[in-house]
Amino acid sequence: RLLLCLLAAPLFARSSYPPTFKDARVETYRTIGSTELKLWIFGESDPKAKKPAMVFFFGGGWHGGTPEQFERQARHFANRGMIAITADYRVESRHGVQVVECVKDAKAAIAWVRENAGVSALIRTRLPRPEVLPVVTSPPAPARSAVSASTSVPTP
Repeated sequence: RLLLCLLAAPLFARSSYPPTFKDARVETYRTIGSTELKLWIFGESDPKAKKPAMVFFFGGGWHGGTPEQFERQARHFANRGMIAITADYRVESRHGVQVVECVKDAKAAIAWVRENAGVSALIRTRLPRPEVLPVVTSPPAPARSAVSASTSVPTP
C-alpha cells in the first residue's frame, strides 16, 4: 500500500505557483503592492508576422486556480498562428481579494495587451486597432471577468 501511495502521489500533487512555462515569454502587466501579475505569451516565433491575440483567464470561482489551466490550449492556438496568452489575476485564496479586484485585474490584462500590441514585436495585427479576443471559458467566474474586461474601460 505504501508503494501504491508513493506512486500515486505525483498524480495528486498541486502545481507550483506561480507557474513557469517553457517557450513562453512572461510579462508583468500589473503590480499591486508586492504582487506582480503576469501574462505568459505563446506564439512569438515570427515577431514580424501579423497575428491576432487571445487571452485565457483560468477558472476557480475567483477563489483559486492557476494560469496553468490553459497552457495546453494556449500552445494549441500558438501552433496554429495566433498569439495566445494565459493570464494570472488575484484570487481570494492567495490574495484575500473580493470579486471586484479579480475583474479589475482582468481589465488591466486586456488593457496591457492592447497597449503593447505592435510594440517590441509583441503582437502585430492586420487591424488598425489591435484586436484582442478574451477567451470565455466554461467556468462562470473567468467568463464574467473576460467579458467584463473586454467590453469596458480598463481600471488602472
